Amino acid sequence: MLLELHVKNLALIEKADVEFGEGLNILTGETGAGKSIIIGSVTMALGGKASKDVIRRGADHAYIELIFFVDSKEKKKALMQLGTEPTEEGMVIISRKIMPSRSVSRINDETVTMARLRQITGLLLDIHGQHEHQSLLYKSKHLEILDAYVKAQTQPVKRKIEEEYKNYCKLKERLLSFKTDEDARLREMDFLRFEIQEIENGEVKEGEEEELTLKYRRFAHARRIAEELENARGLLQRDFAAQALRSVEQAAEYDKALEGIRDQLYDAEAILNDASREISSYMGSMEFDEEVFRTTESRLDQIHDLQRKYGNTTQLMLENLEKKKNRLEELENFDAYREKTEKELKEAQDRLERCCAELSKIRKTASRQLVEKIKKGLLDLNFLDVQFDMEFDRLPHFTASGYDEAQFLISTNPGQPVRPLMEVASGGELSRIMLAIKTVLADSDDIPTLIFDEIDTGISGRTAQKVSEKLSYIAKSHQVICITHLPQIAAMADTHFEICKAASEGSTATSIRRLDREQTVEELARLLGGAKITDAVIQNAREMKELADRQSKQLSVQGISNNQINRLERPFTEHTNRERKSIRTCGCPDFCTEKMHRWRMLQAANGEGGRSMRGKSNFYKHLVRIFWLSLIVGTVGIWYYVDRSIPDRVSVTEHAQEEFTFSLPWRATVYSESEEVALGNKSNIPAEQITINSREPFSMYAGKKGSYQLDLKLFGVIQFKNIQVDVVDTTRLIPCGSPVGIYLKSKGIMVIGTGRITGENGMEMEPAVGKLKSGDYIEAFNGQKLGTKEELAEAVSHFQGENVTLTVRRNGAETQVKIKPVKGTDGSSKLGVWVRDDTQGIGTVTYMDLNGKFGALGHGISDSDTGELVETSGGNLYDTQILGIEKGKIGTPGMLSGVIYYGPKSEIGTVTENTDYGIFGTVSQTFLKEHRTASMEAARRQEVKTGPALVRTSISGQVKDYSVEIQRIDMTGNKKNKSLVIKITDPELLNLTGGIIQGTSGSPVIQNGKIIGAITHVFVQDPTRGYGILIEDMLGH
Repeated sequence: MLLELHVKNLALIEKADVEFGEGLNILTGETGAGKSIIIGSVTMALGGKASKDVIRRGADHAYIELIFFVDSKEKKKALMQLGTEPTEEGMVIISRKIMPSRSVSRINDETVTMARLRQITGLLLDIHGQHEHQSLLYKSKHLEILDAYVKAQTQPVKRKIEEEYKNYCKLKERLLSFKTDEDARLREMDFLRFEIQEIENGEVKEGEEEELTLKYRRFAHARRIAEELENARGLLQRDFAAQALRSVEQAAEYDKALEGIRDQLYDAEAILNDASREISSYMGSMEFDEEVFRTTESRLDQIHDLQRKYGNTTQLMLENLEKKKNRLEELENFDAYREKTEKELKEAQDRLERCCAELSKIRKTASRQLVEKIKKGLLDLNFLDVQFDMEFDRLPHFTASGYDEAQFLISTNPGQPVRPLMEVASGGELSRIMLAIKTVLADSDDIPTLIFDEIDTGISGRTAQKVSEKLSYIAKSHQVICITHLPQIAAMADTHFEICKAASEGSTATSIRRLDREQTVEELARLLGGAKITDAVIQNAREMKELADRQSKQLSVQGISNNQINRLERPFTEHTNRERKSIRTCGCPDFCTEKMHRWRMLQAANGEGGRSMRGKSNFYKHLVRIFWLSLIVGTVGIWYYVDRSIPDRVSVTEHAQEEFTFSLPWRATVYSESEEVALGNKSNIPAEQITINSREPFSMYAGKKGSYQLDLKLFGVIQFKNIQVDVVDTTRLIPCGSPVGIYLKSKGIMVIGTGRITGENGMEMEPAVGKLKSGDYIEAFNGQKLGTKEELAEAVSHFQGENVTLTVRRNGAETQVKIKPVKGTDGSSKLGVWVRDDTQGIGTVTYMDLNGKFGALGHGISDSDTGELVETSGGNLYDTQILGIEKGKIGTPGMLSGVIYYGPKSEIGTVTENTDYGIFGTVSQTFLKEHRTASMEAARRQEVKTGPALVRTSISGQVKDYSVEIQRIDMTGNKKNKSLVIKITDPELLNLTGGIIQGTSGSPVIQNGKIIGAITHVFVQDPTRGYGILIEDMLGH
């Protein structure tokens, strides 16, 4: 159910916090007060459209947060299948931050795409909009409702039909290509032979174009190359490095601490001498041959001509060659291929016919159940003697959803035949029909929360009372949130909210408050009485509320099943006469119905006589159940705790003995499968296996480098865990903590979504929908390689053909996608796709090694819209200046704001990798020199302990260490960049930032003089805490 809604700076709402209750939640208020904004905020949070105009004037962003509670095992399982796991308390927190340029959606602090968000939230909540009932006027909606009702049976068949339909259409298209006259066929054959011969005579080899291009550029720029190399050689021959080395050598005679610098200069001198020799060798081998240059140029022209015609790469040319050969073979064996295609088409049509028939049978069977349930619901909603049915027709053609066309039929007047819904129903009737349908679908889908925005449209009087009773009945098994203007519906509320709009100091704001019983009566009076509220109206409102309370209780009893009554009747019939006489009355009020009276009497009987007969037996049964349940839960809990406490992988130093402690509640045996890893306990005698108890420490001695395995067995018998042992050298790193500007170039042009285009004829179309997906990478346009999104836009806008072929990389595999561009109102062609080719931001460098290799962020850089890790072709680090700090608050993470200085002179490093464990590359020597501090050992996983630690950051303008606390460590290595839970405890840092903020990801964490990891994420609901990554995981990326 939906527990809480928090809205900030959205339209008229400055700040609103709503805690919804179970049962029926009613929202009322004057027209224009902002009721629909509340529901609209929920829609936006769940992935609905949100423009920058919804941000409240004067605010830089709007924020919406929904907190759901999930207790159903089936619902939790369904969410986990979609990659979302509720918290230990069963919470699912959905938030959306809407900014002028973009919006970010998160589920439990993880960024998600809009498509995945809608898929997940569809399991938790269903919203009925103000005008949704109008969709019943369209036949297609009727079939959609039926498929939703029985989707568990229809979905597998519909997927099969979709596959068969694609194959069917492909074969129809191929058969059409055979419908050509003899002359046209001969002309096409001649042209194909010419193209095949041209490609084969070209004899283009893989990599030849790249090799010739490099050779051509070297020839074309030979003079410039020679000048620059001569300049470089002259600078290297000035011997500055040797002079510096001699000076440091002399100084090192007096201070041994300078020997490290001396050794670096030795290396630098050797590298510079090698570079000088290689430059001289290269210049000595340089020669310019005019004939070779002309031959290279001519061959390149030939290859480029073939690429323009047949594909931008050798692979594409060979694929086109194969296609042309296949087409030529089809035309040469025209009759045989046509007959073969006709046969395949007939077989595909038969398969499609069988699948469609199977789907139609499922639909027709399910429709009988659906119309009966809807009819029952309509009778509850004040339809008198209503007739409701569904009729099916067969379309004259196949579709991807079968061949059925269906529509609802209804008769609202006795004696009148059923007719199509769209011809008979009024607006008010459509509202009630949609409510009945929603009730049926909610029960079949087990959706815990239903939201109705003015379901009472077009109804009043007795019908309104019936609708209120129906909503109250639904609310006994679902959480219902409803906006209404009718007092009959508002009176049934279990929880009542009033929405008000007020103007103050030149601005207007909407607020929401929860009403107590007396305030609820006053609001009902307002709904009843209009402009002036008299004592009589107040009294009328109070009576309406009391009547609604009694009606709600009756509805609770109406929901009691016969099985429940029978379960109580069995022990009741066994009571003695004396016991029966003792049951005089149920104490019911006057409005108690016969069924309710029976229910209370049976409850009383079982409460008095049943307790004496079955009390002890039930007590012992419950006691046994509690014992076994506690035993199972306790065992699983301990097993889980122990598994998390023992690492899957440990690193030890070569030729060193290290001590370990595993938190084990039982005795266990540790086995070493290699003689290179020896074990020892308190006996101090090295062995291949040892027995350990509880928190008893043991030692491990590692021989030569490599990877080995330990087996951990409980009681020496039960295989519990395999532990990988990596024997490595000690790693020393320089902890950094400095902010940098990060620029990543994507490997291809990244698709972030598709959109609508208004064509020349004024119609809206989506040419790319269903063909391109978020997270795709566009690499080529009609065989022409693309480097930037501007190149793609240019190629599309000038395209004049029918279809374009995009080379797309999807999930690591390359595929060809055909799209028909749409001419926009400006006359240019458009694909209707949103793309991005780079990303940038501010982050923190975690560490550098002595050679300038760096690691930063501790987590990967993901696209803000798709949530996917950006596949990169490389990037750079740049100087940045921090201009301000936005402190973190509960529900709103803080962030660093600054400026990144782009340009060659501001470049301070290159990025080569973007992984789940951070970004990696090499910093410039200048950056390494400016930020070089004392190096530290990189801590092993087993060396990290809960308790005090330090985080290094330059948040205040200079690099400084601040106190933090390590609260939890995940030893398994399965958490990637969330192995640590870290809490900021330093008062100065909390005063500056409020805790962990965006931009400080990658700040190194230090404990006991060793670098142990880095900060990676902030908890939105507690900005003083967040996740961290172990340094061992960053180094092992």
